[in-house]
Amino acid sequence: MTDIKELGSNLQRGRKYLDLCFNWMYLEFLRKSASPIKNTVILSIFPTIMLVCWFLMAIEVAQFKIGGNLTIFAHLMVYFGAFYQSLWKYFSFIWHDEKIKRFKNFIEDVQTSIHSRCLLSNIRYREYEKVLKYYVSFVSVCIKAMVISVLLLYVFNAYVTDFTSGLMFTIPLLSETSLFYRPINLIFQFICFAIGASIFVEGDLILVLIVGYLDAELKSIIAYILVMRDESIARENGREILKNVYSNHLRIQLILNDLRSIYWYLSIQLILTSFIYICFTFFLAKVVTISMGTFIILFNCTSLLFIFSYMSQILLNRTEEVAYALWQTSWYSLSVEDQLSFLKILHIAQKSKGLSAAGVTTISINTVVQVLKAAITYGTILFTFIN
Repeated sequence: MTDIKELGSNLQRGRKYLDLCFNWMYLEFLRKSASPIKNTVILSIFPTIMLVCWFLMAIEVAQFKIGGNLTIFAHLMVYFGAFYQSLWKYFSFIWHDEKIKRFKNFIEDVQTSIHSRCLLSNIRYREYEKVLKYYVSFVSVCIKAMVISVLLLYVFNAYVTDFTSGLMFTIPLLSETSLFYRPINLIFQFICFAIGASIFVEGDLILVLIVGYLDAELKSIIAYILVMRDESIARENGREILKNVYSNHLRIQLILNDLRSIYWYLSIQLILTSFIYICFTFFLAKVVTISMGTFIILFNCTSLLFIFSYMSQILLNRTEEVAYALWQTSWYSLSVEDQLSFLKILHIAQKSKGLSAAGVTTISINTVVQVLKAAITYGTILFTFIN
């Protein structure tokens, strides 16, 4: 049997990174013993800073004139869209706070259940060990990559603007001849950049971790179902197995519904803003030689879109595999009453579930291809129009 401490370590690491994302996004470490008023004030810190930054970007965009610096304008539009997406993610998670709590309760229940000595717990040991280590390692790499890319991109932007701006705008009413002109712009924009980038990326990392737990749980259910390929086990223990499958699969369905409702409208925002990023970075690549900043933006935008779409594809595949697993069992060895229960579970498991963009389309790996094709097409049209 897999070592309990090792498995506990993997589950703890996943929970640690999940708490890290929420602690940074919502400053939860400051709100543990705070009053409701203090909670509200603390929760308003990051969005207030981002809204001020977003407003200043909007002023810069409104002041742009045809014939101006298109490179800076395109970069500014990318950051403008990124901050819009970050704000949307921030308020979406706050709005769905109860559902986030249910995710955390689900993870706590999994951590508790793996220490029992039943067949399903033994299967969970194995599946969570295999699955979670990849998700946790991926999140760890993404956090490091985010820190490095933010620093590189900010330094590059500051260098391009002669160390007057890191986000391609300047604070109005601040005289360029002032001694504090550069320091105030650079420090304020670095704080904004760090907050916006962390919320932008960590919002997706939260999705990755939640999908990781759901993936591991669904694989556990599938492996548990496949135990009934043995006719004697299906005949003797089929009722108990089906009962456990039904209760655990029903809970996963509820968690999936919560996740889908959180991303119901957020998915539209993610796709549209990703389209804007890629469209304008492709436009940048056409207008000027591809710079390090352009490459970093394009790579990050495309990667995050791919991650989001791939997570939905994993959910689609895994929920579909439950039905396939049921068909591979010795269901014919079950009693008539248990066969009826089997059909009910099969009926529920027939429909695959992934993330949906407001019911318009189901997010899948094909979404990346469609967004890239559209962004390149409109980026080319924009380039042709400008020239």
